[in-house]
Amino acid sequence: MNLEEFRRIIQSSGPDDWHVIKHQGPSYHNWFDGSPSASGYRLEVNSHYATASYKPDLNITVAWGMGLDFEHEGDQSHARIFEWSKMFADKTVKLCFADFFWCGALVDRFNYVVADGGRAVLPWALEIRGLVTTQHEHDTAKLIHHLGDHVEGFERYFERVGFKIEGN
Repeated sequence: MNLEEFRRIIQSSGPDDWHVIKHQGPSYHNWFDGSPSASGYRLEVNSHYATASYKPDLNITVAWGMGLDFEHEGDQSHARIFEWSKMFADKTVKLCFADFFWCGALVDRFNYVVADGGRAVLPWALEIRGLVTTQHEHDTAKLIHHLGDHVEGFERYFERVGFKIEGN
């Protein structure tokens, strides 16, 4: 299998094709960092929110929800506001990533945003590109949106923001 074949499997899958594990302990996909504190040096860990296994082929897994910016305890400096996010009740967005694994090896990483107070997962389409995203980015964000706690609303959010799919 090559990367394009792997991505096609992800894109064509739906939420029912995945066994999701969340809120139930560690994902074992962690990012460690240290920070100075009043009592010395503090080791901190960021972890993915959830993991899922692809039911038709358990060699394929995904972990998602970790912030793209390492967030030290009490640090709110990574909250971002984009022009398009100002339309939502909660204007701040969080940059996150999903890691895709084949036989436990990291083979792909997907960046996305969590918007409107956690109610939407959307592609991270840049305003300087006119909010243009690829079909792969659209489909992968939609999958992560539905695998999380969001059961509906992806297309409504996508259209409301004004995202456009490259070539459409």
